[in-house]
Amino acid sequence: MPQQREKLTRFEEAVFSDVDKQIQEQEKALEAQCESSLSQIRDECLLEAYNEIKTQTAQIRSECVKRTSKLQLNSKKEILLHRDQLVQSMFWELRKSIEDYTGREEYLAYLRRKFKEAAGMLEAYTSGGADTFVMKVAQRDLGLETQLRAEAPQIVRVEADDRIELGGFYLECAQQEYASYVVDMSLDSELVRQHELFNREGRLSIE
Repeated sequence: MPQQREKLTRFEEAVFSDVDKQIQEQEKALEAQCESSLSQIRDECLLEAYNEIKTQTAQIRSECVKRTSKLQLNSKKEILLHRDQLVQSMFWELRKSIEDYTGREEYLAYLRRKFKEAAGMLEAYTSGGADTFVMKVAQRDLGLETQLRAEAPQIVRVEADDRIELGGFYLECAQQEYASYVVDMSLDSELVRQHELFNREGRLSIE
């Protein structure tokens, strides 16, 4: 009996040893499989996280570009608006200065100087057959008719013209066939030309 019990014990030990060995091998295989699965999951999670970060970064960059562009556009608009306001203010002051100037004695000297400049144009027109001109002036300058007509014998009359508010004059041919012959020496037109020059080149050319 003792021998049989010993054999049984050895058999049980051998069986349990083999079972333990199989269990250990299965546990190792399971651990390896789990580690492989976890590694794959980690890689997939990392890839997903990277793609998400990349997407978010692109969105943030896009939003920053849009905001920056909007700020730049708004700043540019504000600068242009401020510039326009300054230009308008400057030309308003210039207009006021011209109005003050036309009320002084120097204004008549200015008109005479402009007549001398216009004389050459009148001579060119006269050689083409146009020999009589009408002078158009501001309403307030009609009182200067005697002095003005003395400067140019081609002028047959002086008339007020609503187009002229600041001063100066137009010379228009009185003959219908030469109606397109016009000499513009009005301060109103000169102010417009100065405004256009300033907008185009950022400067004035005051005579």
